Amino acid sequence: MKNRAVIYFRKDKALKIWEHPLEADLKTLLSATLAISRNHVVKKHINNTLQELHTDLYKLSA
Repeated sequence: MKNRAVIYFRKDKALKIWEHPLEADLKTLLSATLAISRNHVVKKHINNTLQELHTDLYKLSA
């Protein structure tokens, strides 16, 4: 598959997530925003937020 087709399907999936944001968790919503966004500053901020969510400090105890 061509790279442009992969990008198209990734953005299409992200737009479907944005159609129903209350059904997705925070990480999924941020990942969808990352795929849709064109602004590099926004993408950098989203990447930093996703990295902070992966740390053990913010995880709830099981």
